[in-house]
Amino acid sequence: MVRHLFIFSFKRGIDSFGGKMKRYLRSLLLFIPFALLVYLALLLLSAEALPQFLLNNVTRHNGGGHSYLRLKQAKEYKNVDILFLGSSHVTAGFDPRIFSNSGYQTFNLGSSAQTPIQTYYLLERYLDSLNPRLVIIDAYQYLFQIDGVESMAELAANDYLGKDTLSYTLMYNNVRLYNTVVYKCLRDLLGLKTTEKRVISHIKYIDGGYGEGLSKSNINEENGTFRYILDPKQCQYFSNVISMLKNRSIPYIIIQTPYVRSYYEAISNREEFNLYLSSLGDYYNFNEIMKLDNNKDFKDVHHLNQNGVVKFDAKVLELLKTDIGFTTIN
Repeated sequence: MVRHLFIFSFKRGIDSFGGKMKRYLRSLLLFIPFALLVYLALLLLSAEALPQFLLNNVTRHNGGGHSYLRLKQAKEYKNVDILFLGSSHVTAGFDPRIFSNSGYQTFNLGSSAQTPIQTYYLLERYLDSLNPRLVIIDAYQYLFQIDGVESMAELAANDYLGKDTLSYTLMYNNVRLYNTVVYKCLRDLLGLKTTEKRVISHIKYIDGGYGEGLSKSNINEENGTFRYILDPKQCQYFSNVISMLKNRSIPYIIIQTPYVRSYYEAISNREEFNLYLSSLGDYYNFNEIMKLDNNKDFKDVHHLNQNGVVKFDAKVLELLKTDIGFTTIN
């Protein structure tokens, strides 16, 4: 009798537990789509309405780096003489108007905080269509030690989404990048248009990918020293960039744009970086080639102002014509 009561009670307990689990699973299945809809709605509304500095976990389209206009034009330019690649040192350092005056058609495919990973990503997308006769790659030591999430999110928010975007997003496995890709998908699905802004954050966009700085210079001299530690993954992608160009028989040169002297000399392992870049091809460090005026030629310790850009680009043109022998076709 006791045995039967135990078995009966056990079965009732199992049935009761099973019923509760079914109700729990049913509630969970109903909650998941509701939570997903809330997430999508909040993501879209916050990204559309809030200023970017409040959006720590999503990157909005058409930010201060002008990537939207630059990438839109990258699809339109064909068979350029020179393609520039790199970070904001490139977007704010190579003025296509100056090169055009010397007979070169150029395109500036730089982007904010572009690491070698993003350089490779952009070359996979645009190298064949831009079909440059020469590629100039700027190598900024700091960008060899960071992960590149900021740059990848900016590119994802402002360019078309493809399988490569998903692949890089999964590689990073980062919340900000996931949110940015989902936000971009929502905008595309809803057909939301992006306004073309020529002036953003005191930077004026010039056709060909250039961002002309309009703000006043703010130079704070560096004191002491610091080191930039190279990430092996970034170094591998930089080697992949070089290999891609070699495989297509496209000539390239590697450069460092000029910095304020105190900033450049504060990098304690700069010579190691110089040796590393020299081992990969023709390398020109303009911190050693030319001297600029800290107060007249720089926007900050490692970005040129327009006055400095004019001097720097003139020196690059001189190098192209005399040292490299790279001339115009016509």
